[in-house]
Amino acid sequence: MIVTSLLLVTSILVTTETFSFVGPNGWEFQGKMHVPENQTGPAVLMIGGGIGNDLHWTTPGTLLVGEEDKQITISGKSHEDATILADALVSKGCVVMHYSTVSKDDPKCDLFPYELGLTDPQSVMELARAAYKTFRQHPDVQNHTLVILGHSMGAQRAVLLAKENDEISSLVLLSGAQMTATGKDDHGGNVHRKASALLSEPELDVYDFDKDGEVRLWEISGVLAINARNKL
Repeated sequence: MIVTSLLLVTSILVTTETFSFVGPNGWEFQGKMHVPENQTGPAVLMIGGGIGNDLHWTTPGTLLVGEEDKQITISGKSHEDATILADALVSKGCVVMHYSTVSKDDPKCDLFPYELGLTDPQSVMELARAAYKTFRQHPDVQNHTLVILGHSMGAQRAVLLAKENDEISSLVLLSGAQMTATGKDDHGGNVHRKASALLSEPELDVYDFDKDGEVRLWEISGVLAINARNKL
């Protein structure tokens, strides 16, 4: 399915195309391509964070937890990060694609964001590969420099794509999560156990790099990264 429309973003004529592509389990997933009339920038594939995001990377303002509405965003209102990022990139002449990890073929799709069938990290990575293949084959992408923009756990997937595809020129990693592997079979889950072990050490202040009297997550992450690099 392909739906094409014309939009005017900050006085730039943009062709927006919504389409479907096949991912894990043979399920269909939705993607969106934005092509500015004046293509002066690179082609950017955006990869959302976590293991589940809709096409617009919508963050709900509140979520119902039990019988109580829990505020999720600072304002309590929902917002669409993919829309904001895509508009900014398109305004600079970039061809942009982003995609949803929620498939209508998923038996749990109606339960999102509370539940989702596609939650295995390797399957979500397989989906990123399928999205990249679709992105790479688009006629408006083929003659451009390729950039992958990944948010949070999407940054993990961006790094793996770059490792597998030499034609990727640049990475933009936003708030990368679990970027340090603890072994060849670690997909990111062991990092928290390592951090817990570090936090239980008696001389914890040795990791207080900025000497503000408190050991923060970024400092623990830094120690893990240094240790991992020393073992390469």
